[in-house]
Amino acid sequence: MTTLTTPLATAPRALAPTAFDRALLALSRALARFAHGRMEARAARLSTDRARGAARDNGRSLVAEAEFTLRVR
Repeated sequence: MTTLTTPLATAPRALAPTAFDRALLALSRALARFAHGRMEARAARLSTDRARGAARDNGRSLVAEAEFTLRVR
């Protein structure tokens, strides 16, 4: 019985990121920032809607409600 072996290749060097890899990373970061901003806006919109609902329930006028909204922001 004989065994044939081939020499093992040396471990590959760490590959430097290509321009495409850097572009994908930049796009990924931009999408993450966009998603975060969108989630914050949604949370702010919910609290504003609740404040408006409370203002309507308390009998405020539309002018008073708009003034309240401007002060909250």
